Amino acid sequence: MRIDNPGVAAEYLAQWERLRDAESAFPPALVEANDQPAAFEAGKHSSSGEIWFSRTHNKVDLAALNDVVNSAKEAVMFLMFQPGGTATLATIRELQSARKSLYIKGVVSTPPSDGDSTDESEVTVETFTLDKKASARSTSCGRKA
Repeated sequence: MRIDNPGVAAEYLAQWERLRDAESAFPPALVEANDQPAAFEAGKHSSSGEIWFSRTHNKVDLAALNDVVNSAKEAVMFLMFQPGGTATLATIRELQSARKSLYIKGVVSTPPSDGDSTDESEVTVETFTLDKKASARSTSCGRKA
């Protein structure tokens, strides 16, 4: 997705400056700034959206994302970097079971443990279609055990 919007660019620059100033910490001012999204409008059809940065208090960013995912009418498409298994990825998994007609497709950089194995060199890969589910276990995913 490309957003050509000076307001969006300004929000990202302001966040970059807050992160730079915080160094490796999450001071209260940074977390408080992240507790509210920045709203924006873009495009010739006046599309709108919200920008969330994390870390936030009480996971309000994840709650907002879960609201969006749960309100999907036709599809959920996602890209996640080290998501863990209990937040939005869990919401998507629940949605996948509850709403079979919803098209769900995504990529996860580091799948969370599925509880079947503690061996980090082993990953379960599942692919789904509307009426079929196939699973494969891979032991050569490039990670050192």
